[in-house]
Amino acid sequence: MIKSYFHLQYVMTNRKLKEIGLYPVVAYLLVAGLFLAVSALLFHRVDYAQYLYLAFPLPFFSRLSDRQRNDFLKMNLRERQYKTIRLIENLLIALPFALFLCWRQCFLAIVPLIAISILFSWMKVKKMFSFVLPTPFYKHPFEFSVGFRNTFYLFPIIYYLSAMAIVHDNFNLGVVTLGFMLIVCCAFYFRADNIYHIWIFNLSPSRFLFYKIKKAISYTLLLCAPILLSLSVFYFLSSWILLLGFLLGCVFLAMVIFIKYAAFPDDIGVGETLLLVISVLFPPILFIMIFYFRKEAIEKLNTVLE
Repeated sequence: MIKSYFHLQYVMTNRKLKEIGLYPVVAYLLVAGLFLAVSALLFHRVDYAQYLYLAFPLPFFSRLSDRQRNDFLKMNLRERQYKTIRLIENLLIALPFALFLCWRQCFLAIVPLIAISILFSWMKVKKMFSFVLPTPFYKHPFEFSVGFRNTFYLFPIIYYLSAMAIVHDNFNLGVVTLGFMLIVCCAFYFRADNIYHIWIFNLSPSRFLFYKIKKAISYTLLLCAPILLSLSVFYFLSSWILLLGFLLGCVFLAMVIFIKYAAFPDDIGVGETLLLVISVLFPPILFIMIFYFRKEAIEKLNTVLE
């Protein structure tokens, strides 16, 4: 049963890749190349990168620990099969990170990585607490209030690392923490809206998208403000780099929102995610694709808002 489950996941992933016009082997090589490039760049530019590296698999662990997903698995699997599958899934996510840490001879960082992966295999993210975690965000739009509650454990880590960047006089680490915060904010928009959450807005598609982007940027600024302000005080002459990075992050966030509604009613898929990655690596493409996805998003929203 366990072998059949992973075979089914493999087949379904390949099918989705073929549907968007990507050969699975090419897609896997691109992902592997991107992983190695980002990892190598992080360790080349940032001191104490092994500690920051432990935060990278957390969004994947969180996604696999989603309550609805795990409830579905428990309904269709025996308890022992369910626990085994969850453990194998998390260990497979941790494997490439552990191998890279071995290559960098950061053996002590592998122990907490494995411990975190095992811990997340035992829990469901949405049932960690019985109370509703307060947020500084309104419920409309819902992305930030929901996203903040699902990933709240990441923010103390990010702010701690930004503080360590100042303590150890490592500006590059501070820039990386800002980038990581922007990535987390963009990840809030990867899930499709319920059609009701669009219909309640009495706005034209273009005004609706403007409202979404305006709120997203203002909430992102609220989360990034502690990092931007603290680093700007200690690295005033380099503060323009932080500002430029934040502005580029906002452009990227706007593109994510356009893609979200261009893909409506589906979630953002593998193909769109690869386009996002390519756009980040080659910024000129970002400004071309953003207009394309805006047009597609308006066409999709016309069926709901007008």
